[in-house]
This record gives sequence, C-alpha cells and structure tokens, in this order.
Amino acid sequence: MSRTPDSLGEQGYIRRQPRSDHMRVRDVSITAKARSAFEKVWPMLHRMLLPMFDGVEEDEYRNFLGTLHKALSNIRKHEI
Repeated sequence: MSRTPDSLGEQGYIRRQPRSDHMRVRDVSITAKARSAFEKVWPMLHRMLLPMFDGVEEDEYRNFLGTLHKALSNIRKHEI
C-alpha cells in the first residue's frame, strides 16, 4: 500500500505529512502539479465515463453517488 503514495510523492503529485498527535497517520494532499495533470486528463475521462451511465436515470445516479460517498466515509472513519 505504501508504494503508490511513495511514488506519487516522489513525482511531486502528493504531499504526505505526519500528524503531530499520531505519528503513524499521514495527512495526504494533492499538489498544484497533480491538479494540473487532472485538469488535462479529465475531459477525456469524462467522455469515457458517460457511456457507463447510459440508461441510468438521474435519481439512480444520485443514489449511486450517495452510496459511494457513504462507503468512502466508512473507509475513512474505520481506517479500512
């Protein structure tokens, strides 16, 4: 698990900082370099994403995103 963040840090895409209250925990944030890379590839990724939701109604899509956000929150809360 640590190889990917290590690699992203070495490439300048993320910043990892230890928390003063818990040395084993690192706060991760993206850098301006990462934001710039994302902005370049997002239009292509978005075009590829749209067909995956063909036939999915707006309320179904919203429910899907809500469930996904809950799962991500649980991952963070329980340090999964």
